Amino acid sequence: MGSKDDRLRVEAEFQAVLSDAAKLYREASGQALDDFMDPPMHNIDDLKHQLDIHNDRFSAFRAKRESLFGALSAMLKPVEIVGEVVSGAAGEMFPPTQSIFSAVMFLVNAANDVSSSYDSILELFEQLKDFTSRLNVYLQHKMSNALRDKAVTIFAALFEVLVLATKEIRRGRVKSYFKSLIRSDSPVQEALERLRSLTLGEERQVLADTYGGVAQINTKTDRVEALVSQVSQNVQELRTEYHERTTVAHQNKLREILEPSPFPEDYYSSFEKQRVPGTGDWLLEDSGLQSWLRGETQYLWMSGGLGSGKSFLATRLISWGSENLSQLAYFYFRADDPETRSVLQALRDVAYQLSESDAYYGRQLIRRIHNTDDIKTIPSAYRKLFIQPLEEDTRGRSFHVFLDGIDEAEMAEMEELLAQLTPGEDKARDSNRSRIQLCLIGRSYMSETVATHLDPPTTGHTLTVIQITGDRIARDVKTYIEDGVTHSRILSRSSPDFKKEVIETMEKRVDGLFILAKFMLADMNRKRRPSSILKSLESFPREINGMLRKTLVDLSSTITEEEAADLNEMLRWVTCAEQALTLEQLEATLVLKFGDPPFRFEETLRGQYACFFELEREDGLTTDDLIKDYERLQRTKRRESTPMGRRRRSSSVGKSPSPHRNISPAQRLNEVTRRRTSPVALEANPIRHFSPSPSPIWRPDLLDPDQEMEFRSKKSTTIVAFFHTSVREFFRDEDTVHVTADSSGPCIGFDITAARIHVLRTCLRIFNDRRWFKAQNLGRKWHSIKQYAAWYWQEHLASIDPAAAPKEEKHIIGQQVYKMLTDGDTIHDWSIMYEENDEGLEVLTDGNIKAIRTWMADSEVIAGLDGEAKEWAQMLNERPAGIFQKIGRFYARAWLDETFDKYIPTKFCFKIVQSIAFVDAGLTWSDSQCYWSDIPIAKRITRATEWAQCEQNAYWYRRVGSTYLTAGMHEKALEHYNEALKRDSDSVRTAGRKAYCLFKDNRYDEALQLALKCEETESKLIARGTLSEPELVASKWCLHKDHVLIAQCYYRLNEVDQSVEYFHKAMGSAEETKLDYADRFEAAIGFLEVLAAENRYSDIMKVIHDMSLHASGPGKEESRLVDFLLAQHSNALVMEWLPKAACKASQVDFLIERLEMAIDAAHARRDALKELYLRLALGTTLIHTRKAVDEAIQVFEQISLVEYRPRGNVATRQAHAISFQRLASLYKTMVLRAGIRSPETDRWIQRLETVQAKQGAHQNLEMPASMLGSDVNAAAIYLALFYRVRGQTAKSEALLSALIVESCEILEDEDLRNDEFALENLLKLFVAAGDEENARALAVSMRKLSPEASISTLGDSPIQQRTHVEPKLPDIQSWHRSCAQCLEIINHSAEFFMCRYCLDSYCRRCLEKVIKPSGKKALEEGVVVVCRADHEWFGVPPLAKVLHTGELLVDGEVRRFMDWKDGIRKRWEKRGKRKTHDIMR
Repeated sequence: MGSKDDRLRVEAEFQAVLSDAAKLYREASGQALDDFMDPPMHNIDDLKHQLDIHNDRFSAFRAKRESLFGALSAMLKPVEIVGEVVSGAAGEMFPPTQSIFSAVMFLVNAANDVSSSYDSILELFEQLKDFTSRLNVYLQHKMSNALRDKAVTIFAALFEVLVLATKEIRRGRVKSYFKSLIRSDSPVQEALERLRSLTLGEERQVLADTYGGVAQINTKTDRVEALVSQVSQNVQELRTEYHERTTVAHQNKLREILEPSPFPEDYYSSFEKQRVPGTGDWLLEDSGLQSWLRGETQYLWMSGGLGSGKSFLATRLISWGSENLSQLAYFYFRADDPETRSVLQALRDVAYQLSESDAYYGRQLIRRIHNTDDIKTIPSAYRKLFIQPLEEDTRGRSFHVFLDGIDEAEMAEMEELLAQLTPGEDKARDSNRSRIQLCLIGRSYMSETVATHLDPPTTGHTLTVIQITGDRIARDVKTYIEDGVTHSRILSRSSPDFKKEVIETMEKRVDGLFILAKFMLADMNRKRRPSSILKSLESFPREINGMLRKTLVDLSSTITEEEAADLNEMLRWVTCAEQALTLEQLEATLVLKFGDPPFRFEETLRGQYACFFELEREDGLTTDDLIKDYERLQRTKRRESTPMGRRRRSSSVGKSPSPHRNISPAQRLNEVTRRRTSPVALEANPIRHFSPSPSPIWRPDLLDPDQEMEFRSKKSTTIVAFFHTSVREFFRDEDTVHVTADSSGPCIGFDITAARIHVLRTCLRIFNDRRWFKAQNLGRKWHSIKQYAAWYWQEHLASIDPAAAPKEEKHIIGQQVYKMLTDGDTIHDWSIMYEENDEGLEVLTDGNIKAIRTWMADSEVIAGLDGEAKEWAQMLNERPAGIFQKIGRFYARAWLDETFDKYIPTKFCFKIVQSIAFVDAGLTWSDSQCYWSDIPIAKRITRATEWAQCEQNAYWYRRVGSTYLTAGMHEKALEHYNEALKRDSDSVRTAGRKAYCLFKDNRYDEALQLALKCEETESKLIARGTLSEPELVASKWCLHKDHVLIAQCYYRLNEVDQSVEYFHKAMGSAEETKLDYADRFEAAIGFLEVLAAENRYSDIMKVIHDMSLHASGPGKEESRLVDFLLAQHSNALVMEWLPKAACKASQVDFLIERLEMAIDAAHARRDALKELYLRLALGTTLIHTRKAVDEAIQVFEQISLVEYRPRGNVATRQAHAISFQRLASLYKTMVLRAGIRSPETDRWIQRLETVQAKQGAHQNLEMPASMLGSDVNAAAIYLALFYRVRGQTAKSEALLSALIVESCEILEDEDLRNDEFALENLLKLFVAAGDEENARALAVSMRKLSPEASISTLGDSPIQQRTHVEPKLPDIQSWHRSCAQCLEIINHSAEFFMCRYCLDSYCRRCLEKVIKPSGKKALEEGVVVVCRADHEWFGVPPLAKVLHTGELLVDGEVRRFMDWKDGIRKRWEKRGKRKTHDIMR
């Protein structure tokens, strides 16, 4: 705009517009504009100056000056800018601008110091500025003719407004009624209306012109873009053509050199077509796979057993990778073709696939490879194809390669490739360098080979392992079967019920074996009748044997002769075992065979031999679980070892509300987890969010991450079995022969008959050749293998047909069996092993007796016996009962003969003798087990004693009395004890047994007096010093038992101090007595229970302090307290009362330290179950401190949300249920702290929902009937409460109804042992539901009768006849109720209170003095208040009425329990259905 041409154009445009406007105005008004040209004004400042000259003397002008000048500037500034632009730097006056300025000046001067006139002018200027502001925009561009006409007309109107306004101002000065220039009767208003109309037309014209201009521009732009696009396309086509010619040339050359095969794509297409959608998706979420995809390790080993679906899973990974990974290649090894076995061909195929997806990689190959000879060997191919091409590749890319079925590749070539892949010590990862990420898939027997090469101990962690187990693929197999049955043409017209039957039968038979499902579906589709289909499902397809045989051949090529010998021995035992062997027993068999066990025994079974064996731990952790835990530790360690990781950890440490305290023995607890004050994020894959340390508090089953992985399973409880039943059947097949890879490979396999004989002879030799057995280097394993041999030697004998056994073997076996059944010491050696489980009736069975007779009737067996043995064998044909005559006579003497030199419990002896006496009368052994229950115990004892034919002396009467005592017949026992004392009045042993019998009969005072006499006698005998060593041991044992009995009697007689005194004596005498493991802590348990019941928590801590001072263990490295914690790990004393006592006595640090020591000891012993329970006790201790809630949450989150698996034995599942319940209780506490209705509680309620869902998914899974209800979903109870309080009634009642009905069902079963759990759950559920009436009724009825009632609670009601087993509520609780605030037991005669929100009980003192006050005093004293003052409570009075079995007290009225329970169930069943319908709707 600053150029001369532009200035002249704008000036001419403006002048022309203004001239036309003046002309138009002159024609319309008859007036000229010449008067406005004097005085000359160039800009707004000149205008203001002239106005000041003419009006400065006016006070009104001065008052309005600022406002007037502001409005004037706003209106005229665009006109001034145009004038300046046109006139340029010369500064000459621009006539059109002058005309407008002059018109404005005349208008303002006309006001003549009239204030209202100035206001009118201001108002006018506001109206005019909208047009002038657009003026300078129009003049800078060429206006259309239409717009120019509009502008000319508007200028004329503008001048008209200015002139009319000037006239009106002058006229209005002399009129008193003047108000505004723009009033309705003013001519200015009419002119302004015309101006507005014109400006509105001008705006619309501008819009039209703008649209037209934009459209024209778009048209031109489109034409330009079309031309550019055409040019670009031509250029691109030229480039593409050149690139294609170059690429084709490169690919052709690579194809000539690499010679890729079609097999990868063929196999991929085949597997992908067969794969059922959705199967294998679980693998994509595997933490190990994700770690490998992130590049944390370079190699991934995915292994599984025969037919476990490895190739289908590999195909799923490849399918996913094709969509999500930029560079991917794959190969399927198959043994049926030389090309698909070739590792060299696999490398070529992979390289060619990568070159197709990455041009840079392809160019690098072209540069380095010139012909096939360059990649003729495995090393050269690997180097040329995968090392050198990536040396200069700094793009940081990962090339993902999948090799499936490496066990089917040429083994020599595969080992050569693995050697090339072995990471070196100096191979550090450069993040900018591209590299190969290799996934190998194959059978488990290759695990050792793969790990040896790809994860050597000298380098860091480079290998991630995923093991495909039956439980992991079970859902995939089920889906595969359902899909196969659904789409079967044969079954297309069958009924849904028949299809369901086929599916369920097949699932049971397949048991997680993918290939077996495939074979069975194919076999089913060949049948034509429903009956033949069902029959085909009863046996395994023939194809499975061929696959197992192939596995043996392949394995033979990878192991040594020594390894094959070990494997064959294990296969023999596992195949022939009558009960699944433990890891300890299987290891013992190798020691018995070869003298010592192999190294890395468990690791070999879980890795190399996983194609046969499966190990089951008591905690349910599979091999894959253990590997995952180990690798998680590895990842955590790597993160923490980096500077960034260390900074992250340290920066998150905050201030602790309590002094720092070690929770792990070696201070290994992660500081991050110790200090966290908010709950962890509960997401779909919690493994990423919980990073356990190696501390026993967390996941201690593995060694330190720096060391090589060790599974550390407890050998005595870990079971070894074949991974599938078909494997066992394969080895038990008589046609199975030895298998070898070639002439040089070791032989794998055995003859089943020879194997059975070998196992039997080993079992028999353990008892027949005790010197040999003791000489074996078995360590602690001797007991477990001896126990197995004792329990199952008869079954092994029965499994062998004598006709199939060699003559020499029959001679040896016959002699050994004879000794097992006739020699006293041998009989005792094997049969006493049954006493450990009180299995006296299981010593013999009808089937075993028949097998023994068959063997001893064989002529070749008899021929191998000596004279006496031969006569015995021949006698068996005439008198079958003779088989067990010697056993019966042996145990008759052990039971009743004073001269017998071994102690065997009376109950065990009696069980054997009574059975043999019954069978000797002509009936069978199995009849005795069912028949004895119909005969009164007194008659059975009488008959057994008659058959025993022993002298009826004092010893006889004492032993028979003890038999009655163990049967619960106290009166008969006392009769026999009294008779024994008549015959031997000085027998302190008999007196001691009588005292115990009196105690069991609740005659405490008599028992006490007699026990005190026994104590005195035993003390004198010991003090004399004349007893022999055996007599001294027995006397000390009796004295200890006397102390325990006296303490218990004193306590039952309410003489607590005397009871405590004698418990101290019992604790002391226990140290000097050789006690069995079961009796070691009898005194300590009884003592601590008494102290807990009396709220003497300081005394409890003194007792365990004293126990901690007594060293124990082989090296005295542990303490008696640690032994106690380990032995009683699941006892309520350890789980509840010791934590409470430590908190009450302010000795939390001491208990935590001892629990840590016990956890360390359990870890060292590989006892994961005890370790788990002790960690629960540790968490409970933190709960009771109330100042370490975050730390407690940490412990239970780790157990429940990270380590929990829905597997394991009953004790393990029960421990996890406890953890879920305590974690839910902690979350409940956090909700109550924040306030139930507070938005802050939402995250805690979400966590409760997570816990509820996770526990609910597997609740009551194979839980014994006696424990039903103990694993209640506590999170669901708390959620029901919170939902109700927050107004979510439907959700609350849906949860409540399900849990209440479930509890009622438990009360209806025949097992009374679970009623305590069901009733306690119902009590909490009623409180959560707001049902105070039933909650109070149940709470009162479950209390012990108040001592003030002075009436003892009788047993069954003498009036009511019951058809169902019903509970006796006052006796139902195994422990007394305690106050949740002070932790003390609430007295039976005192009222307590239940909180409607906490669901806990409180004593009156705590409620009135701690909870209800404002809390200021409590805070000052450092007391943590559990409940809140704004909560609500209801009272539970003492039980003042006698309640019999099956009775309940409701509002002071005694009601039948079953009627009350039935009413509860019906009401909640109805409400549950209604609320479920509401939720669904």
